[in-house]
Amino acid sequence: MSGRREMAELLRSFLMERTRLANSIKRTEDFASRFEARAALEAMRAGVVNRAVVRHATYGRDAELAQLLNGFRRSPGGSTQVLVGQYGSGKSHLCELLALRAEEEGYAVIRLEMGSSSNSAEHPRSLVMALPRAFAVRIDGRRLAGSDALGILLRALRRGGFHFTAENDLLESVYREFPGPNAIMKRFDRLQRDIPVTWARFGFQYLPDLAAHLHVDVPNAMTAANHAVNKINWLAHELAHAGVPGLVMILDEAERTEWASTSYRAGRAWDVMVGLALAASNMDTSGLKHYRDSYSPRYLGQSPSRIHVVMAFTHAYGLARSISRDVCATPLQLTPFDHHGIEALVGQIHDLYKSAHGTKVAFPAQEIVKEVKSQHVNDGTREIVRHAIAAMDHRRYHGGRKR
Repeated sequence: MSGRREMAELLRSFLMERTRLANSIKRTEDFASRFEARAALEAMRAGVVNRAVVRHATYGRDAELAQLLNGFRRSPGGSTQVLVGQYGSGKSHLCELLALRAEEEGYAVIRLEMGSSSNSAEHPRSLVMALPRAFAVRIDGRRLAGSDALGILLRALRRGGFHFTAENDLLESVYREFPGPNAIMKRFDRLQRDIPVTWARFGFQYLPDLAAHLHVDVPNAMTAANHAVNKINWLAHELAHAGVPGLVMILDEAERTEWASTSYRAGRAWDVMVGLALAASNMDTSGLKHYRDSYSPRYLGQSPSRIHVVMAFTHAYGLARSISRDVCATPLQLTPFDHHGIEALVGQIHDLYKSAHGTKVAFPAQEIVKEVKSQHVNDGTREIVRHAIAAMDHRRYHGGRKR
């Protein structure tokens, strides 16, 4: 009998411990969801993109997201799409979510905000140098991101032609140990372990120095715009050896390329953007001008391009119109929300607010919708979101209608 009682006590203790552990896991999951919801609210309140919670912070753009992703699938050899929306319409959130979804589907993704000192199309070399820093891809379920990862991945994909004899010797030994296309990540892991830090750090220098690795028919007189475009083309084809279906480039605030300080720089920036759109769509780039106003020698790069470009503009004229015309693409317009859209958007934010702060602070979402509509908030998604969150904050802390 004592043995049975001991077994019963052990079983009871085991069940109690399992229940305690299950409750602990549930509380941890609830905390994680509350933390993510609060992070999403703070990002929306500030009008910035928080990549970690971008899924919770982008509303009402499912159709536009599906259209952009379908554009990649319909044209696996390369494509160009133009996205147009006013300031505060949600372009940056949509671009970040698009980058996340494209990465999950296996594409290599480079997302840049144009116009900054390091991402300026008026300096093609600086634009190419910015690519590795924004690079991300998933291979065999692992996410590789940044300059170092790209530099090592490219070395794991091919042998020879690199900077130092010692490095080539290391590559030879790694390829002998892990031969074949199915051992890419094994070579990556070994190179990541064995390459000295100083070698890994010049991954950011690797991409701008690709001129020696381009096709032998690349003419020396090629304009800087064409050089930049064809280096990107080369990168897309190198990544194909790892089973990557294509290189997605998302260029936000693309209209800033028209803000160059001189007409010469503005023309060069224009050439880079138009050339990238043409090359991605597998069209002729020979019309890109040389810096002496003579036309660049004809060079089509590796075909198909395997590049998918999405350029986001705040207006549909100028460079956006030129690119849309040249690649025969109809711009995707982010239209403001109508009254039904505002109601759905505020309702979703209301649900997110309850997830962040608990149901005890719940209040009728319809009150918030009426207040937003009464303020005639029609200046874009950002203002609608900020006004709705402010109204919910007021009710949470003070109760009653916001005065």
